[in-house]
Amino acid sequence: MWKSKKVKSTNTQNVTISEDFSKSLWNKKIRLLIFASIIVILSLGAGLFFINNENNNQEVSTPEIKPQCIELENDSILARAQAAVTSTEEDKFDKLTPIVDEIKQLPNYEADINCLYPIVYLDMSLTRADEARENHSKIEKLFDEGGQLDEGFLTDRETLKTQIEFLTVLESESHFFNEGPAIDVPE
Repeated sequence: MWKSKKVKSTNTQNVTISEDFSKSLWNKKIRLLIFASIIVILSLGAGLFFINNENNNQEVSTPEIKPQCIELENDSILARAQAAVTSTEEDKFDKLTPIVDEIKQLPNYEADINCLYPIVYLDMSLTRADEARENHSKIEKLFDEGGQLDEGFLTDRETLKTQIEFLTVLESESHFFNEGPAIDVPE
């Protein structure tokens, strides 16, 4: 079974080495190398699977926020609000007021920038600063959460912020217009 081979060593002793033993030792090294390679490949595959699965879960976990004001019974409140806000007609506030009233009747309208903007615009136009600031803070929160203002309103976040700041300054200085020198009116 075992083939033996006599080899002369340098110290002049006869040493017997089994050829099968050296082959089996070589086979063990190859098996160990193959086993380690399989472990590395499986680990890389599992890691890629979990990374890909985690990316897929992140995409699913961020739901798309759809505006509430887009469609209501085949009538686009958003389009009517945009037309009123961007209008150059003198009666645009008369047209915007019923639209804003209609928006305020929508469920959860405060969760949509496109519903809140016409309300803020009307508040700013009628110099209702407190209401405008309150709704603007809601809009800012929605912007921070990733909300988008429809391009049809022809404005953006920074412009809206500037308009609110201007309204605040205007309100703080309006006492100059209301106060003046006392005038004696003859009776």
